[in-house]
Amino acid sequence: MQIDIADLQSLYHLKKRDIESTLEKVLERLEKDAELSIVLVNDEKIKELHNLYLGENCATDVLTFPLDDETSDTKEKICGEIIISVETAINVASDMNSNLDSEIYLYLIHGILHLIGYDDKETHMAKQMHDEEKRILKELGMPVDIDINTGL
Repeated sequence: MQIDIADLQSLYHLKKRDIESTLEKVLERLEKDAELSIVLVNDEKIKELHNLYLGENCATDVLTFPLDDETSDTKEKICGEIIISVETAINVASDMNSNLDSEIYLYLIHGILHLIGYDDKETHMAKQMHDEEKRILKELGMPVDIDINTGL
């Protein structure tokens, strides 16, 4: 497993070792190996990237980009970049009076699930994805006091 973390925001300090440890546990539960780039940004930066790559001129919570080519076997190894707006996580956690770290880890898990093929564009698929997010958060011993079904 290889994880690179770039913290490009100054709103909330996350220990890189805590992120790595959580990702290791998530990947172990999913029985996956990974090469991941995790980028922590503010709303301004994620809005810029959201517009540039998806044509949507608004901030979002998480962006996920697969970095493997179409011929690789992603069933065993996940390769991708997950960009998280810590500012959005702060705002959502505050609005919902929930745990900030859990909100950020939810975004990490959400990104990983996208990289292994989960999709949340249709209601039934979104429910499956959100159920898996809740299951993983619970297994990690993190509070699941967030309403995932209205979130991502």
